[in-house]
Amino acid sequence: MAPGGSGGGGGRCSKNEADSGFLGLRPTSVDPALRRRRRGPRNKKRGWRRLAQEPLGLEVDQFLEDVRLQERTSGGLVSEAPDEKLFFVDTGAKQKELNKKRTKSQKRSLLLKKLLRVDLVLENTSKVPVPKDVLAHQVPNARKLKRKEQLWEKLAKQGELPREVRKAQARLRNPPAVKAKPGPQDTVERPFYDLWAKDNLLDRPLAGQDAFFLEQTKKKGVKRPPHLHAKPSQVPAVEVTPAGASYNPSFEDHQTLLLAAHEVELQRQKQAERLERQLALPSPEQAATQVTQPEKVEKVERVEKVIRGKGRSQDRGPEGALSYFPQTRV
Repeated sequence: MAPGGSGGGGGRCSKNEADSGFLGLRPTSVDPALRRRRRGPRNKKRGWRRLAQEPLGLEVDQFLEDVRLQERTSGGLVSEAPDEKLFFVDTGAKQKELNKKRTKSQKRSLLLKKLLRVDLVLENTSKVPVPKDVLAHQVPNARKLKRKEQLWEKLAKQGELPREVRKAQARLRNPPAVKAKPGPQDTVERPFYDLWAKDNLLDRPLAGQDAFFLEQTKKKGVKRPPHLHAKPSQVPAVEVTPAGASYNPSFEDHQTLLLAAHEVELQRQKQAERLERQLALPSPEQAATQVTQPEKVEKVERVEKVIRGKGRSQDRGPEGALSYFPQTRV
């Protein structure tokens, strides 16, 4: 053992001396208790492997490799395989079949069935199933196509068919007329015409057309289909607000907007006043005048008729003429 420390009392010793063992025989040997424990970096896998027990890690790696080999060769662990898969009864039937002599045609058929070596090398010999490639089995726009099929099934129950089917049915009901190819006799009987004459047969369809049309293309434009003229929605278009209604308008735009609003309010006020005048009850004086006025007019018309019919008599003076007018109270 190492000698005790100097100082007061030989019974006391330091911690290193108490934990130390026997010294080595070599002069360079050091007390094991004085050595520090060497710690490697723990943030890297290299430190994990060095600090881990190598026999345990090696054993785990060998076990996992053995499991992978069994899965590739037999499709699973041999310890978990049933007896029927591991053992079989040898009846010798295959040996008898091999002893039979094959004909040339049988040998040729066997050779044709046998794969080439290049194909055997590329063949998968592992019993582990290949993981499915999900993307390879997916159809682009599968959800959209499925919804479309469901929609057409629903419409087919209601009696509505797709456009392609309707066009095909219409083509079957009204087949297009087959154009007869002109034969040599028709070509000979074709009438002749003067190419430079004014009444040329080829220029008749172009009569009355636009000058630019005749100069450039000589082809009629595509007719706009009728469904493009119909409005897609009955909702009116979005009205664009005037410039004066913005967050920070100019002075002129703001005054223009105020003037337009003022005119609208004036028009509304005039309509309200007109409606009030039409619906207002007349005063008592106006009501009496409205009642007596028609009676007065009727009496005046009656007197005028009498004057026209009989004429003015000489014995009647202006007083007599005025006597026909009844006195009315107003």
